[in-house]
Amino acid sequence: MEIEEAKTESKGMKYCESLHFFRVLNGSIACSPRPTLKAIQLFRKLSLCTTVVTLLSPSETPNQIKRACKAQKLKWTWIPIKAVSRKLLHEKAIHNDIKKGLLEVRNHLMNGEKILIHCAAGIHRTGAFTYTLLRISGLSQDEAFSAIREIREETRMRCGIHRFAIGEVLAKMITEDLPVQIVEEVSLGIPETDYLSNKENPLFWIRVEKNECLVKVSCCMTNFDVKKIIPGFEVFAQVEDTEKMFSYRFLRNFERRDGIEIKPLSEVNNLINEFVRSSTPAKHCIMSGILCHIDREFVYKFMPDVLSHLHYRIIDIGTFYEEMNKDIPTTQNLVEDLQLFLSLKQNYFK
Repeated sequence: MEIEEAKTESKGMKYCESLHFFRVLNGSIACSPRPTLKAIQLFRKLSLCTTVVTLLSPSETPNQIKRACKAQKLKWTWIPIKAVSRKLLHEKAIHNDIKKGLLEVRNHLMNGEKILIHCAAGIHRTGAFTYTLLRISGLSQDEAFSAIREIREETRMRCGIHRFAIGEVLAKMITEDLPVQIVEEVSLGIPETDYLSNKENPLFWIRVEKNECLVKVSCCMTNFDVKKIIPGFEVFAQVEDTEKMFSYRFLRNFERRDGIEIKPLSEVNNLINEFVRSSTPAKHCIMSGILCHIDREFVYKFMPDVLSHLHYRIIDIGTFYEEMNKDIPTTQNLVEDLQLFLSLKQNYFK
């Protein structure tokens, strides 16, 4: 028993020694994975921090952290976040909760508190929340990224550009007191997450469409059973010399709308590359889609960094319909592609 207690004490001490607090306003912040109960006991004993900010969802037992903090007379703030997605920007109740939490934590900093911010792994939710907090505390974008790198390098490197981008919009909405713009999005109604392990057989869903020399790339990730989803995004890019692309003429068409932001292909490669690498382990995620044998050619030509992280296999839904001598259904978006995959699984692959 004494040996086990010594091991627990040692793990708690190692956790505490890994923390790096960064001065912000009148206080300081650190980022970490979920703290152990022994580590929380040491927070007070070592005078490491005065406030713990928990970003866990209700299903991740945040009350354990609450009770441990209460026992050590530490302040505790709970801001439930399931995943870093556009819901933080466009769903009023979710947006108001995180806005309230961010302003509360900023007030703690102004009052000189030493604050530990954590989710489960201390990467995705922690990274986006910390970035937003730093931005509304007066740091520039570069200063915020530099601060996160100093606080915890792993968080900066693995959070993902698209999650920091959501944090940037969130910070602007808070500092400029902008109203929530309700966006009606088609949803599968399945739980959101920020990471899928190799045991969950992750699928990288992609849909590439064209409008003359403009392409739209939509992506997201799910586990194989489509019971978890990592929300993705759509991005637009200009493509030159499209005649030289074998697959370009086979891409689906999309209707161009006003107000879209067109990025260079190199930036699209970086954005989707970080999305894939921050969300799944290397060589375990399978590219999937209704016509992804064509999409894969586009990725091969213009996004080689993305392809190098994925599994060599693909799941091409259209192939199943061809094997059954059926016409491939026409879909309008990535959600409909996923619904088609679910229908196949339920009706043909029982």
